[in-house]
Amino acid sequence: MPDGDPASPPPSCPQSSVDSSQYSEDCLFLILYVPVAAAASGNGLNTFAWIHGGSFYYGAATNPGLDGSTFALSTGSIVVTLQYRLGVLGFIPPHSQNGGINLGVKDVTTALSFLRSVLPSFHGNPDGITVAGQSSGGMMVRALMAAPTAAKLFKNGIIQSDPMDFNFLPISAYNILQSWFYSKLPCSPATCPTSQLLSTQSYLLGNASTISPAAGSAEPIRPSVDGQFITTSLSRNSYPSLLKPLLVTTVMDEAGFLIGETLPLGFPEQNYVPIVQATFGNRTATILASPWYNVSSMKVVPGQPDDRTRETLSVLGSDATWRCPSWSFARSYAARGGNVYVGLFRRGATYAGNDASDFCTVGGRVCHQDDIYITFGTTPSPTPDQQTLTAEIQARWGAFVKTSNPNPSNANLGEWCATTSTAVKAIQFGLGGGIAAEDACRRSFWGNAVLFDWQIYGV
Repeated sequence: MPDGDPASPPPSCPQSSVDSSQYSEDCLFLILYVPVAAAASGNGLNTFAWIHGGSFYYGAATNPGLDGSTFALSTGSIVVTLQYRLGVLGFIPPHSQNGGINLGVKDVTTALSFLRSVLPSFHGNPDGITVAGQSSGGMMVRALMAAPTAAKLFKNGIIQSDPMDFNFLPISAYNILQSWFYSKLPCSPATCPTSQLLSTQSYLLGNASTISPAAGSAEPIRPSVDGQFITTSLSRNSYPSLLKPLLVTTVMDEAGFLIGETLPLGFPEQNYVPIVQATFGNRTATILASPWYNVSSMKVVPGQPDDRTRETLSVLGSDATWRCPSWSFARSYAARGGNVYVGLFRRGATYAGNDASDFCTVGGRVCHQDDIYITFGTTPSPTPDQQTLTAEIQARWGAFVKTSNPNPSNANLGEWCATTSTAVKAIQFGLGGGIAAEDACRRSFWGNAVLFDWQIYGV
């Protein structure tokens, strides 16, 4: 840790979202939370290793809510939060270092290997690691599964709100982004200051979809199937031979923050079709003809102004980018013999920053990241409903960490059934539980009648 103090928070990896005094290229740290009483029992403790999100170019192990103390005490597990190189430093090395592709994923692999070596000193079981992550952290879990060197280092995976519509970056798009970035860099990569790298990176992020349509605009810097380290895409028929037990979850209003941040309350209905057309191109007619994305059929939130256009765009964005590709992945994973459980957060706790969105703070919406406080048990001033939901999530996650099954034997919770090749069986967290309807996420619509981006761009 910095200054030799093991209790001091580590600097984040270089990113433009924080002051330069708060980051360092010497940033590959992990933080351990060890439940003392459980460790004193002498049993080998299992480990919950959390990979932070941030679209692969921002975020840290010290993000809001990532205090593992409550989860460690509740589950009797060691909790680890870890860091990895971000942005171009972690995912787009210069041409002279082509062997360094996927450096960020390799950082996490190194962290897991190191963790296995030190866990016995903390009464941990090296063979009992579950890797978990939210958003790009969830995609990182899949990247680890697709890398044979990394996959042997952990036993389970928990994937929360992974934007699976993008999947991994096609190697052709990676090559284009790499060439573009270093052609715009006004100095040698070896001598360029970090601030210049980040400045040019911001320019890349703002123009990525124009530079390479396959990269897209939402998360263009991400892991790539390089054929050497990451060898499979976890799509179509490209799956690893070893299928880890998985939990795969999304939240109800994944796209809500983006909608609230970019579009005003009462956004006019006449603008709906142009936005869909600009986003989905020749898929638009099929989307508009479906029964799921009709503005006039959306309900108005009681006591609130008519906001059905933004509501419809949020449902469409959440389905297209998160929920439906995740459910499609789960069915395919189950068809190949993998054991996977799917969940949908219908309730959550407003995450830091989401409270700035007028869309995310009304009508009980659960926006992207609103599952983090619930998972870690760090909700500021939680309501009784949030406390109940946290207790359920930690009981289920804790059981999964220990047994690879999210149905604890000592809790009065409904049965969480595994997904099959034909039925997702997504359990709903909040609103009384039950199984979520597949609706637009049925196999015949998304992924068939309407293709995901990864299908269009051949990942």
